Amino acid sequence: MDGVHTRPARALGAAGVVAFVACWAVAGARRRGYSPVHQAISQLARYGTHDRPLMTAGFVAFAVGTVVLGLAVRGATGALVALTGLATAGVALFPLSRAGGGTEDLRHATCATVAYVALALAPLAGRHRARLPRLSVAFALVTAVALALTVPAAYTGLWQRIGLTTGDAWLLLLAARLS
Repeated sequence: MDGVHTRPARALGAAGVVAFVACWAVAGARRRGYSPVHQAISQLARYGTHDRPLMTAGFVAFAVGTVVLGLAVRGATGALVALTGLATAGVALFPLSRAGGGTEDLRHATCATVAYVALALAPLAGRHRARLPRLSVAFALVTAVALALTVPAAYTGLWQRIGLTTGDAWLLLLAARLS
């Protein structure tokens, strides 16, 4: 990869990650009664919620940033990073329904699952690209285990934030270490 051509992609990838985290942190802090430990981030973008525009903007910023970063990285790593972004765009496109359940929620869950799997696999595929192979494997394991624990856990929000933040940190590391 040529550093001159990848610099904007790296910056956009990092900005997307930061915007996503900032949006869920701000939206969660503003919502009365919302528990970041017990509730998923997608609850902040559910149809009919006040913070839906903010959280949707966070999903879209992350999606655009990771797709652009993935295209700059290329190969299996790039494909997984870009897939993370494309699936996150699907999460934004199919927010949770007002009542819960139904086709909208199934589409949302499918997109979120694809994003989770791609985000967990990207550090494994990119362990040499990030120039930190052992650390990348650790990022992959923590991301995968934490995101898997969002399904049965009473602490869905906590596990989701641990998994996504770990995966996001690896994306920042990848963007910073590419030349």
